[in-house]
Amino acid sequence: MANKPELDRAHVSMSEEMDSARWSLPPIIPVLVALVVIAVIVGSYAYRQRPGIISTGTVDAFRTFPVHTESARMPQPGGMVATPEVYDQMLVMAHVTIKNASPKQTLYIKSVDAKLTNADGTEMTTTQAAKSDQDQLFAYYKQLADFQMQPISLETRILPGQSVTGMTVFSFGITTDAWKSRKDFTISISFYDQNPLVLHAPAGS
Repeated sequence: MANKPELDRAHVSMSEEMDSARWSLPPIIPVLVALVVIAVIVGSYAYRQRPGIISTGTVDAFRTFPVHTESARMPQPGGMVATPEVYDQMLVMAHVTIKNASPKQTLYIKSVDAKLTNADGTEMTTTQAAKSDQDQLFAYYKQLADFQMQPISLETRILPGQSVTGMTVFSFGITTDAWKSRKDFTISISFYDQNPLVLHAPAGS
């Protein structure tokens, strides 16, 4: 039986090397098809897992109340009278309804905040007044008593399909003219592990 000629690896032709490399690579079309399939699967999963809109809300009633305070004119040595200190405050109150639009997920209120965008573009943010502060406010300003209702409480649980309605009260150290010339006012209700619900003040308020 004749022996097979020994392969001289030092003298392998270039065409043989290229042929070997060409046939050792996977066909390009199946690879591209596989990449497209993987991209579709990943994209579909990401679309299903994206944060959806599971909360809706409305501003049912809205009221503002300006507070203008001046300190007493105290006499100074030499007969001079001190210039009184002036403090302007705008109380912003709203009745809001928050609905859980999710078919199965429970919402928990984390915080309630407000943002005021002034005429010059600057922003002021604040959190809602605590229930004890709201009670004192309505007890002192009797003319606001008809607007009082139970405040929106933190950690409130909203079951799927259910809604809650309550009061929010915010305070800003601005004048009435500054409020009227504002660019925007929003109330933001934040939840745990969900996008916040942002409500705008009604037009003309």
